[in-house]
Amino acid sequence: MQGLWGAPPAGLPGVLAYHKVGTAELGGTWCTSSQFKAHLDALLDAGYQTVDTSIVQRALALYASGAAAENPGSSTRRLLITFDDAFESFADSAWPALKQRGMQALLCVVTGFVGRTASWDLPLPGRRVRHLSWSALRDLVDDGVEIASHTVSHVDMRQLPASRCLQELQESRAVLEDRLGVEVRSLSWPFGCCNLEVCQLARQAGYRIGFAMSPHGRNDQLNDMGMPRRGVYVTDSATAVLDKLDAARTGFWFQDLFTRGVSAVAALSTRFQKEG
Repeated sequence: MQGLWGAPPAGLPGVLAYHKVGTAELGGTWCTSSQFKAHLDALLDAGYQTVDTSIVQRALALYASGAAAENPGSSTRRLLITFDDAFESFADSAWPALKQRGMQALLCVVTGFVGRTASWDLPLPGRRVRHLSWSALRDLVDDGVEIASHTVSHVDMRQLPASRCLQELQESRAVLEDRLGVEVRSLSWPFGCCNLEVCQLARQAGYRIGFAMSPHGRNDQLNDMGMPRRGVYVTDSATAVLDKLDAARTGFWFQDLFTRGVSAVAALSTRFQKEG
């Protein structure tokens, strides 16, 4: 059984979404350091190779054109690992484990909170932790980390007037490129939430690819500005992470349903959010 909403298209890289590593919270968007390392080792053992967003863009373009996105006979499975929010735990725990294994990552930065506490988050134990500073971000860029926008204020973009949304998208991209000296071609949507209107605004702001969370429709109905990711949580074993990525595994249907449910709860929680 390949999930209630079908299987993702063959040949496209899988995408995982992490938040915190080694930083406990009252909530699920974290995992322990040992848990994270076990995830990475299992992915490598299963033949996954991490890529950057240029590879995801290329595969998506091939898929849209009807061409094969990947050699069906290849034993290499491609994977993009993303980290939302750019918390300090990424530099402390996640990146050393990734680098040790020769793996890449995409770090999604909330520009209005760089070096600050996450006052945008729910006021629950462990939730309002500190974001990385600009100097720490520059060090990570120099070390090979790819950077994406996570907007300026971490507000649900769907709830903003179009002009304000466009301003956030343009400003966050411009600030990241100016402060870090990198090209920013991608973004991840706060709370994993987007719609057709904000996706069009992202294209207008110069982004080439955007990442949401689990899809709202069928797995094979793709939107280049709302590409689905599979969230990873404290409840996830290494086996669960593999199940999230491979529709041929028996656990895929459960993970598909579970991650959709988590995304739905996250979308509902945005109504209780206040700007920091």
